[in-house]
Amino acid sequence: MVRRLFDDDGAVVPGWYVVYPYNWLLRPVEPRANPPMTMTARELSEYIYQRVFLSSDPSDGRDCIVVLLHRPQGQISFARLGDPHWTWIRTPTGNLLCVDVAFRADGRKLYGMRADGTIHEFDLNGEPALERATILPAQECAMWHTNYLVDAPWLGGDGWLLVCRYMGAANLQAYTAWRADRSVPYDDVWNTHLIKVYRVDSAAGTVAEIEDLGGHHALFLGCNNSFGLAVADSPGILPNHIYYTDNEEQYAPECARDIGVYNMEDGSFHQVLPPSLWLDWPLPAWIIPSFILAAQRGSQVSKYSNLHHARKGTVAEYA
Repeated sequence: MVRRLFDDDGAVVPGWYVVYPYNWLLRPVEPRANPPMTMTARELSEYIYQRVFLSSDPSDGRDCIVVLLHRPQGQISFARLGDPHWTWIRTPTGNLLCVDVAFRADGRKLYGMRADGTIHEFDLNGEPALERATILPAQECAMWHTNYLVDAPWLGGDGWLLVCRYMGAANLQAYTAWRADRSVPYDDVWNTHLIKVYRVDSAAGTVAEIEDLGGHHALFLGCNNSFGLAVADSPGILPNHIYYTDNEEQYAPECARDIGVYNMEDGSFHQVLPPSLWLDWPLPAWIIPSFILAAQRGSQVSKYSNLHHARKGTVAEYA
């Protein structure tokens, strides 16, 4: 719970807020069970802002829309470049529990996926207070997992993929012992142990699991927008593989980040350890360097070229 900070005379203190942490051990959850904290707007944004998405490259001259996935409870707000404030999307079903959003290539419609796999479509050029359509109802396979929404036009049909990432304790025996007796030492390391990919059929309102990505593409998942790449255009990227990083800073924040590559063909995992294990925040993110933009700016061409050649043929990259 967040409230404005007032001084002794009852006037609002600009730029300062009072935050009441939730105590999730209480039933019902009590927001005022713990002592409040005071934060600046900048400090508060580091906690409330979860992920940011762009409808297009801001430098290409199109009407770029910035979408913010934020706390509490995974809500969605958006703004166009130059807007003085965010517009909160209010929907009849409640703008809550969204875990991923995506744009189609034209950038006109926003698609948001909730924690239960439900996919909603919003027309941001229309009335933001109304939900335009439900593309997919809730799916049992998506319950209690880390889920992603990926636009995969190369597969035809709806072109949407629902990706479910199953995370669990790295040492299940130690975790089970700790759950039974909290005095038992436990390192609290969690990692990804299974990833399933489902193809969306919006007409039927169902999903179907697939075992490959068509043989020519790879997926990238993490705290950035989820996306696919054609291996022909991306030297060193392996087909039918999923590259992933940590999606949530609350998972074992004191441990090395969960970064790896999943092979859809044989179900194997390849863990990628960062060179500096103690650098655990902010979360790692996948990037696609813009060599054209670097050339236009004139000073970074050799830097990006050297980076590209140095990494060519590697299994995975992270930033």
